[in-house]
Amino acid sequence: MTNHTHLPSLGDHYSQLLGLVEPWTIENIDLNVDQATLDIHVIEQDATAFPCPECGTSSKLYDHAPERRWRHLDTMQFTTEIVARLPRVSCQTHGVKTVGVPWADPHARWTLLFERFAILVLESTSNITRAMALLKIGWDQAQAIRTRAVERGLARRTKETIDHVGIDEKSFLAGHQYASLMTDLDQGRVLDVVQDRTTESAKMLKRHLDGLLAHCLHDITNAVTEGLNSKIQFVKASARGFRTFQNYRIAILFYCGKLDMLPL
Repeated sequence: MTNHTHLPSLGDHYSQLLGLVEPWTIENIDLNVDQATLDIHVIEQDATAFPCPECGTSSKLYDHAPERRWRHLDTMQFTTEIVARLPRVSCQTHGVKTVGVPWADPHARWTLLFERFAILVLESTSNITRAMALLKIGWDQAQAIRTRAVERGLARRTKETIDHVGIDEKSFLAGHQYASLMTDLDQGRVLDVVQDRTTESAKMLKRHLDGLLAHCLHDITNAVTEGLNSKIQFVKASARGFRTFQNYRIAILFYCGKLDMLPL
């Protein structure tokens, strides 16, 4: 006797893959073979209230925002996007607000799963041009993903004791413009990058004064910082978009900061 397993519908299948829970459900799926795209249309079903994204208070449905798209992991060779018009609620305290969704962070243009995958690809290649080709995204999207990842990692970084601190200068643009790098010599990571000869640079030195004094008193070598410099030089040579100091700082912290950057 053969046992037959019930196969879910295509909508149920994608709902499970996306981790959708009530009231979110798949409305329809559009496959365009010529353009190699797959659009997954998601709606909320039979919901009249949602938590306010600001305070969490259950608030009545007000209307729906214009249609938005989120880049998702590819389905086979098809570029996949989630498409939805998000509900807006009327909160007595915060007014009309767009509700959050389980598949993406607020204001993001990609799903959490795609962002996680993109960060791993960007970390592995150390070459943003190659990563962009693999992910099929542009420079602005790649830089936005790296920026969000670094901000997330810095927010998670604990205030643990740093025993030995190194400091060095690197040029980042033509015209003798320099940046100060502060490194954790024990863990081999960049702690921060600031533009040289600025108030913030002096503040960074003060924050880690004990570590710097330990470096002076105990004659600890700066070999770790020099090793990081080699990696930074490779990143600089293989990257694009270092037209601003902020882009330079994000790239260094992304590849050399040893940050916990993946979305949960």
